[in-house]
Amino acid sequence: MSNQRRVSAEFSQNLGPISEREDSLTLTAPLENSDPFERMSAAHSADWSADDMLRAAGWRVVGEWEYFAGPNVYRATVEQVVKATPGCIHGNVPVSEVVGDPVGACRDSRGNEDFGVFNDEGCIYVYDCAVDVANEAVKESAESDWITWSKVCGEHAEQPASTCDECSAEGCGAVDSDDMDACGHCSDCELHNV
Repeated sequence: MSNQRRVSAEFSQNLGPISEREDSLTLTAPLENSDPFERMSAAHSADWSADDMLRAAGWRVVGEWEYFAGPNVYRATVEQVVKATPGCIHGNVPVSEVVGDPVGACRDSRGNEDFGVFNDEGCIYVYDCAVDVANEAVKESAESDWITWSKVCGEHAEQPASTCDECSAEGCGAVDSDDMDACGHCSDCELHNV
């Protein structure tokens, strides 16, 4: 059980004329004060829920929303979201000296792509976790003047994907912009606007 402060949330939807449709959310701490301490409202949208409004304000529902009163009024107990250091899909956290966004790169790759540490001689370390690779690049930077990390080319693991010399020279064989094997960096890709 969480020892965080829990408060009451009331969500209501004004579903009148289209120009007046609005969702509102009010937070109250009944044991501290009966007056709302936070109010949020947004134009009604089928894509924007009470949970979305709470998340945007840094809160989350504990339990379930329950019907309260009137048309479209619901209540729930909520608590603030604890801000944690963001980790990647593997649970790794970048060290403070990391440059770039390895957490985002790892999330975007979904563990299906490799990343590498590169120095002036080429690739010196490859792994499927961008955060692990970026952290390794920080360690290696103590021993070398030029170190970077990047996604590696899917065809040539010793090359950064964005600047693969071999793909640029030979072409990947892309025939149109929907080609799943397109690398996005060679003359074939440029020819077909990939």
